[in-house]
Amino acid sequence: MKSKIKKVSLLLGVVFIVCQSICAQSSNVVPDSLKKAYGSLKALIVVGDESVKHFVPSAERLADFLRSLGISVKELYPPYSTKENVIKGSKNVNIFVYKGHGNDWGVICLDDGQMSNDAIAENIKLAPNALVIYNHVCTGAGSSAGDRQSITYTTARDRVFLNARPYLNTGAGMYYANNYYGKDIAFFRKLLLGQKNMYDLYRETTSGLNQTIEKICRYDKGIVAGVSSYYSGQKRKITTTSCNGQCRTEMLPPAKSYDIAFVAPSNYTFRDLIKNSQKPRSFLADQKNN
Repeated sequence: MKSKIKKVSLLLGVVFIVCQSICAQSSNVVPDSLKKAYGSLKALIVVGDESVKHFVPSAERLADFLRSLGISVKELYPPYSTKENVIKGSKNVNIFVYKGHGNDWGVICLDDGQMSNDAIAENIKLAPNALVIYNHVCTGAGSSAGDRQSITYTTARDRVFLNARPYLNTGAGMYYANNYYGKDIAFFRKLLLGQKNMYDLYRETTSGLNQTIEKICRYDKGIVAGVSSYYSGQKRKITTTSCNGQCRTEMLPPAKSYDIAFVAPSNYTFRDLIKNSQKPRSFLADQKNN
């Protein structure tokens, strides 16, 4: 009889936790058991320069959502998104979000100029296991507005590795990139409130946006990468905005695009985000290129 009571109690406990998670996802209510954990997190949201200031409204909505969970948020928008401010503001943050320009060499474009991958690795010191998100960043998820034809999976993967490397090599826990406007709140809702692991979250996101997962490959010991693609077969209307604010719109032939990617342990969850320690890594991806 006691054994049956214990089993029933355990089952009710599991049901209660699941219900908490479901209710939290449908609203912004943080379960009491997680309020302290959320309150310990810090986030920085950066919109690169004046040419991408149209990203500010979506960045502000994301900031409001994170604050509603109790997370401390700092926002840096043009003209305040300078190198100095980003370096200072990123110190020990758990969530780093960048919306802006990128390129084949791995940079972030800020209001007073570019910051290279080497400069990012040297100066941006995030908290251990931090989450890094690139949104609408050329090459961040694989594709670039400058691509005139379909690129290969290998090229897309290497671009993702290039952008992720300065963060993961210095202790961040996860890199995630997508080229969709206004989808970051849904991502955070599933990661933080739903407490989904990265692999399941990635599969759900790609499926919901009709993306095809090209491959899940190894980045380093314990770290995998996923890159997804989409092909419509239709001509593409591409509008590019340069760092000096000049816009150009053109029609291009059909091409496969790579718009969602991640590099992280496949079982990375909210629980990893709040850890304050980081195991050393061998970074095989770096070694192969040396």
